[in-house]
Amino acid sequence: MKVRKSFFFDKKKQKTFVRWSSGSGGATTPGRAAPGKVFWLFFSKKNVFLACLSCHPVHAATLRTQTSLTTPDVHLSDLFDDAGAPAARILGTAPSPGDQMVIEAAQLAAIARQFGLDWRPSTGAEHVVLDRPGRPLPRDDALAALRAALPRAGTPDDRDIDLQAFAPPIIPVGTAAQVDVEQIDLDPISGRFTAMLIITGERMTSIHSRVTGRAEAMIELPVANRRILPDEILSADDVRPTRVRASLVRVAVVQTPTDAIGMQARHALAPGLPIALSDLQRPAAVRKNATVLITLASPGMAVTAIGQALDSGPIGGQIRVLNPVSRAIIAADITGPDQVTVAVGARAPTNQVARR
Repeated sequence: MKVRKSFFFDKKKQKTFVRWSSGSGGATTPGRAAPGKVFWLFFSKKNVFLACLSCHPVHAATLRTQTSLTTPDVHLSDLFDDAGAPAARILGTAPSPGDQMVIEAAQLAAIARQFGLDWRPSTGAEHVVLDRPGRPLPRDDALAALRAALPRAGTPDDRDIDLQAFAPPIIPVGTAAQVDVEQIDLDPISGRFTAMLIITGERMTSIHSRVTGRAEAMIELPVANRRILPDEILSADDVRPTRVRASLVRVAVVQTPTDAIGMQARHALAPGLPIALSDLQRPAAVRKNATVLITLASPGMAVTAIGQALDSGPIGGQIRVLNPVSRAIIAADITGPDQVTVAVGARAPTNQVARR
């Protein structure tokens, strides 16, 4: 058996202390002592005392440098390996998921003494880093809980939820979190709400997180499947019905796919958005600058001539047409592909005459 001896003089008490520690012998490593007994011998001017301060076997322990925690508590075994029977003792609360804490040498020494571990710091710089891995709560998990809870507060089921400035709570890695909703405060007119998310799960303390957002009404409308260029004619493959936020509809829009199929785009149409009626027109039967057949209709007589279209338009629309003989600009109604009809005496609204 190996015996170690050390001396310490207390100036205040004018006593000299001698410490003997008995172990099982053999080599030891820094920060680790063999199990045995510890005796102190006290010297003073009048008395000599021998005391057994730890007459039970001292636990051999090795300091850990870093531990990743998986529970909400810190155990003695998270700080020391081979801590013996007290290894499962709870020392305190673990850091929050995603955080860490550092246990310094002085506190480690006090813990070792409290639980009878034969460990002392050798440099004073020893420490243990305790970290607890975490991950953000998925946004979809919070939305699913809110969708289930908001109808109980008075919102229609068909609502889309917009979370504003959502800062996801950090939950332990590997934990299947359960999200519940409490304390819902809803404005039924604007759809704005505040609510408290309660996140619970195995091996974690419950987390309370307040969120704000808006529950928006949804409607089903046709939207473009792809980007539609100006003058393109929409086919059945170009439109599809989908749910969109009612707040996006600010003008008269197409209500059914059949209202859009066969129509021509006046402007470019963005995919996934409602289609404004003003952005569609019937396909042009006459194109600008095209040569058109002009029919001058009057009771019992019809005269035809050739003219030049100054505008594009669909059947039933009205465009300006140039009479190449008189250079007069007249208003004409489109009756078919490159065909227009002019009433007797018809002129363009401004009575324009084209210059030669």
